[in-house]
Amino acid sequence: MAHDQAADIVASAVADVGHIDVPEVLKDRIARQNAHLVELAANLIASGMNEPRIKDVVREAMGSYEEELVETILALKAEADSV
Repeated sequence: MAHDQAADIVASAVADVGHIDVPEVLKDRIARQNAHLVELAANLIASGMNEPRIKDVVREAMGSYEEELVETILALKAEADSV
C-alpha cells in the first residue's frame, strides 16, 4: 500500500517530464531517479517518519539528483559542442 501511495506521489510530481523531448541518456537517468524516489517515499511512509524529517531526507535526495542531472546535461552539451 505504501509503495502504491509513493508511486502515485512521485508520478504526479514528475508527470510532465514524460512529455519533454530530451536525449535518451537523460530520460534513462530521470527514470532511474524516479524509481529511487518511489522506493524512498514508500520507505518513509512505511516508517512513520515525521513530516519535517521526511522533508529533510527528500531535500538530501534531491540534492544528489540535482548533481547527477547537471553532470549529465553538461556532458551532453560538451558532446554536442565537439561535433
